[in-house]
Amino acid sequence: MSSAPPSLRSKFELCLNNDDLSDCEFLVGNQKCRIKGHKLLFGISSPVFRAMLYDGINSNSAATYEIEDVEADVFHGMKQFFYTDSVNFTSGLHACSVYLASWKYVIPDLMSKCVQYITDNLSVSEAIDVYEFSRLNNIPNIETICSAVFQNKTREIMQSEKLLSSDILTLETILKMDSLKLESEFEVFKYTEKWALAEASRKNIDLQQQGEYFNCIKRHIRFLTMDKDQYQEGPFMSDLVTSEEKLSITHNLLGLGVGDRFPQKLSRVTEPRIFTKEKEEEEEEEVKEEVEEEEGYDHDEEGYDYDEEGYDYDDEEELNRQFEYIYRSRPAN
Repeated sequence: MSSAPPSLRSKFELCLNNDDLSDCEFLVGNQKCRIKGHKLLFGISSPVFRAMLYDGINSNSAATYEIEDVEADVFHGMKQFFYTDSVNFTSGLHACSVYLASWKYVIPDLMSKCVQYITDNLSVSEAIDVYEFSRLNNIPNIETICSAVFQNKTREIMQSEKLLSSDILTLETILKMDSLKLESEFEVFKYTEKWALAEASRKNIDLQQQGEYFNCIKRHIRFLTMDKDQYQEGPFMSDLVTSEEKLSITHNLLGLGVGDRFPQKLSRVTEPRIFTKEKEEEEEEEVKEEVEEEEGYDHDEEGYDYDEEGYDYDDEEELNRQFEYIYRSRPAN
């Protein structure tokens, strides 16, 4: 019994890495990588290649064409799509680069494949790089995909080394979100402060200048949604917040109102963000609770009585005392 004849697609796949019957050659990218091809497949796949290959003076003979706006790995991706209707993407950034080339050469089906790959495969480790590439090259649909990763994997993003080396617009994108996978605004501030310290080190920003230099990101921190303990441990002790700003925030956390004197460069938002936990964190807490229930663990049985130890976290007197030095430094009217 004879085997089925090879399909048309399988024949094209054989041509992909075989220069037999090739009738054009491309010098691709900065390295002038030589890549041969078949005019027919390039021409029917892209109107730009059709014009290049069939409307010029070399349309009836083998010719060499320079492709300067695409690198070799991206060109190979386009060529593979022309021959096989598929692409072996190597990374999210590779898919982004192929998307950009597909836009330039008017290949909408390949653009869709790039977006689908990024949607299905974008990792936390790549999300920042892909976001910054797509923002730089004005690819809003891929920016949206990355933003969803920022929102759904906030803690992993904020803890990554990639964030520390990211540009300020990337951090701003995260800080503008109303919903994050973190526990509190205190966490938002601490991660922001960590990024700011890394940026200050890179750009040799003096400690005294940091409070003013980072106004563009501080305006997205919802200081007025923090409780007093969070504020005392975070912004109150930070060089990222100026003395004047600390005075204004303290004034409002003590219930004296926002007022006209509240700095315009700080957020006046009093509505907390929506903070949610990632699925893994929720599962870990559920397991911990189940174990404690099985073991009959009871915090009260351990004999801890915070009131007897003299701790009263609702008492504002101690907090007010620690804020006094700010009031003493308040500029005279």
